[in-house]
Amino acid sequence: MRRATLGSMSPSQLNTRGATNGRAKGSRGSLIPRPPPAGASNVIKPSRPSMGRRSSMMGKGSGTQTETRPIGDRAFQQDCIRNLCNYLTTHGYVNAVSPKVLQAPSSKDVTSIIQFLFHQVDPNYKFMKIEEDVPIFFKRIGYPVQISRSALYAAGSPVSWPSLLAALTWLSQLLVAMESSSEGPDFSPFDDVRGNLLTDYINENYMNYLAGKDDEVDRLDEEFRKQFVQEKEKDAAECEQLQATLNKLKEEMQRAKNEMSPLVALETKKRDFQDDIVKFNQIITGFTAHKQALEKKVNEKRQELTTKKEEVLNTLKENEELKETVAAQQINAADVEKMLKEKEILDVNLQSLMSRKEELEKAAWNFEVQSSKKLRDLETKVNQFNDSCQRLKPTTGEDSHEAYQFEIKLQPRADTPDEILGGTLKTVLKPGFTELMDTCRKRLTEELEPETLKLQQQIFSREIAGRKKAEQIAAATAHIKKLEAQYNVRMDKLNAILAAKIAEREEYEMRTVTEEAEFRKLQVDVEQRLRELQVELDNTLRICQEEIEFEKNEGTEILEIILSTKERTQAMLKRVTDVSIQSTQVFHELLLSP
Repeated sequence: MRRATLGSMSPSQLNTRGATNGRAKGSRGSLIPRPPPAGASNVIKPSRPSMGRRSSMMGKGSGTQTETRPIGDRAFQQDCIRNLCNYLTTHGYVNAVSPKVLQAPSSKDVTSIIQFLFHQVDPNYKFMKIEEDVPIFFKRIGYPVQISRSALYAAGSPVSWPSLLAALTWLSQLLVAMESSSEGPDFSPFDDVRGNLLTDYINENYMNYLAGKDDEVDRLDEEFRKQFVQEKEKDAAECEQLQATLNKLKEEMQRAKNEMSPLVALETKKRDFQDDIVKFNQIITGFTAHKQALEKKVNEKRQELTTKKEEVLNTLKENEELKETVAAQQINAADVEKMLKEKEILDVNLQSLMSRKEELEKAAWNFEVQSSKKLRDLETKVNQFNDSCQRLKPTTGEDSHEAYQFEIKLQPRADTPDEILGGTLKTVLKPGFTELMDTCRKRLTEELEPETLKLQQQIFSREIAGRKKAEQIAAATAHIKKLEAQYNVRMDKLNAILAAKIAEREEYEMRTVTEEAEFRKLQVDVEQRLRELQVELDNTLRICQEEIEFEKNEGTEILEIILSTKERTQAMLKRVTDVSIQSTQVFHELLLSP
């Protein structure tokens, strides 16, 4: 409803916002500006009249200002990186982007981000030279700080990147604000109850004034003033409530920034679980190696047990044979004592004979080896043999009546071995040595009688050794069974622990994956909700501030207009009254005149 009674006043006098209701409710303005007409400059203009109204949003600003933001602060840079990264990831930026990349981006990354943001403003924008286009673009959209061209030649350097990062973050926030304002409803002060009350008040008060009802006019003025004060207090309370909500959201946002991220906690927990898995694998490997070593020892013990059993059987068999041999002999205690004494004597003699035997065997072996080498060695040995025969005992000597001619006369030119040895090998040497060997054998047979005592002693010692071995085998068998039982118990416990740990590890892995997915989803939802609340709060504060300013200015101007209209009406009525009085006087004068 338009106020026809105030039609003579201009919008500038009423401080109305004609652009506020510039489009129908429910329609959405485009973020992309229309292409300029032919001959127009390539200045980026907003698609919505409400956005063109404020120079802080779009359009040319009041001029270049000095940078007041702490662009060199590390925390400010991190906030800018986080906001820019969120905008790029949520608006379809095709290249890989992360806070780590935005810490020190390359010139190629910076160029790609600038082109993406510029195309968000104008999809038809064409780049000619980035060092020249970027300063002009930011100047035309109202960025208050001048961007140096020299900074764009090394865009990713630590000196140039902070200022450029602040500019790109400002542009992304501008785009978010444009999206939010284009999606929100239009605001008009005359579409709500206040506008209707003001219109009704003006119409009714003006009619009362024309009717001359001054008391009613004063009453309506007082009522409207009270209603205006109440609405102002209500708006102030709403602003305080919104400010408290804003402070609470800022505290929650700061607390969320300061607190440790759940993702970091889950990653730490995951690393701990992975370390536990590595430790468990090492323990399993150690137990497996220990198990193999124990199995190897068990197999060795079993083999030793089998060998010991065979030795015991052999020993028992030998003992039985020796017992049978001893049982077949008929001896008494005196014979045993005598045998022991003779045994001692025979041991001494046997020891000397054994050493002599070893010497003879060694000499025979050396003689046999040397005799096969050369013929002259044979002659040397024959001479040695002849010399040895000369040194025999008298019973076998050359002058004895039982003497044999053992001398060999070597014939090197003979054809057969017998002839080489002088032809006495078969006729003289062999019979003589045979008779000598028989004599020696007979003497040895007589000397073997003490061997019985030696065998008895061996039987007793072997019986004792067999009993000891049987006891050792029994103890070893019991120990092996005990070890096998312990091994089986340990293996059962180990298998149960391993199965439980494997199940626990699988459960932890599944839980970790689920929690990571839920946390990522929750983080995205929270960040999206925070952005929506921030944008909604900014819009609400802006609308409330504009509404308060508008109501204040409009009420003041309306009161001034009413007062001025009242004064003009009173002056007009006074003039009419004066004219009426003058007319009455003139009429009376005319009546009184003849």
